[in-house]
Amino acid sequence: MIFTAMGHAGDTIRFSTRFVGELTVTRSDAGLTLDFPAWQAEPVTPPALLLRCLGIDDAVEVRAARDYLVVLENQQ
Repeated sequence: MIFTAMGHAGDTIRFSTRFVGELTVTRSDAGLTLDFPAWQAEPVTPPALLLRCLGIDDAVEVRAARDYLVVLENQQ
């Protein structure tokens, strides 16, 4: 566990990251909670190469922010 490996006695560890600033990991009896940023994604027309590289012909929806999010009809 990260707290043990770092010898950290507290319940929260803060990391300074290059692209999104501070991220935190908090431990409790239920486990670890990681605080990740939420990116606001907008619907886009996917580049043809994106779907081809993923090996799919169609997507229910494609959204973009920092990365692409591709929503498919089912897990197959």
